[in-house]
Amino acid sequence: MNWNKWIRQAHRWVSILFIVIVADAAQNAMAGEYKSIADGIVLVATLVFWNVALDWLSFRSAAMRRFIEPPSLPLIRDGKWVRRNLKDQWITTEEVLSKLHEHGIERISQVKIARLEPDGELGVIRKDGQEADNAPRNQKPN
Repeated sequence: MNWNKWIRQAHRWVSILFIVIVADAAQNAMAGEYKSIADGIVLVATLVFWNVALDWLSFRSAAMRRFIEPPSLPLIRDGKWVRRNLKDQWITTEEVLSKLHEHGIERISQVKIARLEPDGELGVIRKDGQEADNAPRNQKPN
């Protein structure tokens, strides 16, 4: 398994794991397994502190950002599928095409590059120089 794939997969699970740990700590504090509710509050506050601290560090430090956040990953390059990246990320071509359609792109031949971004969204640059719609077409504007 390559490093980028490991980071991307770990990043997905860290968010879920954080929510589960905070929920468990809060539940234990409310159920009386700790000697006081304050013990549970301290634990939840500590978890939240480290989550915020790591986010801040990744914002302030490029080295930390490379360690914490996965890089963007090309899925389409010059109108052609990057099949290895699709396979590594367990993403089907149908899923990518669906996202492209939401952004107003009919065929992959219109795409200069489409990247899976660290937040899981699809970033798209068209070959004709126009930017793909930022808001998916199935969403109503605010």
